[in-house]
Amino acid sequence: MYACIFDPSRSELSRSTLGSAALRWGVIGCLVLGVAACGSLGGEGGGDSNLPTRGVAPYAFWTEAGEELPDPTAEGLRPLLSASEGAGRVSAVSDGAAMWLYREEGTGSTWRLLRHRLLDGWNVGEVEEIIGLPSPPEASAWQPGVLRDTLGRWWLVTAGERLTWYRSTDGRQWTQDGSLPQIEGLTWRSPSPVVRGDERLVFAVIATGEDAGRVMGWREGASAWTEIGVVFGGGEGCLNTSGQPAPCWDRAGVDTLEVRPALTAVGRPLLRMWYSAANSGDVGFAASWDGMTWSRFRYNPTLRSGRHTLRWPTNAALRGGLYLYVERSARREETRVIGGRFLGTGATDEL
Repeated sequence: MYACIFDPSRSELSRSTLGSAALRWGVIGCLVLGVAACGSLGGEGGGDSNLPTRGVAPYAFWTEAGEELPDPTAEGLRPLLSASEGAGRVSAVSDGAAMWLYREEGTGSTWRLLRHRLLDGWNVGEVEEIIGLPSPPEASAWQPGVLRDTLGRWWLVTAGERLTWYRSTDGRQWTQDGSLPQIEGLTWRSPSPVVRGDERLVFAVIATGEDAGRVMGWREGASAWTEIGVVFGGGEGCLNTSGQPAPCWDRAGVDTLEVRPALTAVGRPLLRMWYSAANSGDVGFAASWDGMTWSRFRYNPTLRSGRHTLRWPTNAALRGGLYLYVERSARREETRVIGGRFLGTGATDEL
């Protein structure tokens, strides 16, 4: 995994569309976050205290020599976790005392889920194997999204033909806690649970069918889960730094994502999404107040992949610091999880 540095001179100014389903919901992206460009957020200062752009950039990556570099494609970056094959999703969760990196590893039908403890956000300590998950179906991985809510409850959602919830009191031993209805012909990847008090939501990338690469959302009702609908998709209407039309860095939709609940400095609830693009392997940021209407960061992508592929971005706070991890892979290079810390001087959104 890698952390990112913000470079406006290399960025695209992105105006996003949210897909036909979002239009059916009456979503008007250009009005939601009160910014100048339709569907984008953040300005030269990165956003004020009431915008969800604090903590997006800049980040710096740790090297083997103990230095910090702003370039995610640099040689000599320190791998927190490595695997030549069989590496799956990574999800970072803070319990206030330490950071835990959950990661799948395995091949075929043999997978296991481990969690690695990082006391300071980047030095890996003890490793534990997760208990309570059934074998993943159809020789695929679980791709679990993990969350610890403000009440200290641990939540996990697995992917496949059906999104399945689990809960835990310690983050290691899990008990199933219901599933979402299966939608015929569709499978899911990169599920991300959101829990705010008694409210539960989940977002996942559609993996099959004509809507592959779009993001679907659900909200739990009194007696059943209800669809929010398709809330996010491939970018359109992008401009280059000269103001001319240009192909969007995320035009093919979302490969992997993570959604986390947060609070702005003035206490307003919001949702933060880090995601990797299906066509470029770059990583970007988007945010939403309600889970239905999402706006991209104006200076996406925040993390450029170069000759590599970046997947599974995950963002969490620990003892006042904000950390971003992402998996990096390339041909003839082992898959690595690299991390970095936020270098901003102002307060960051409370995760």
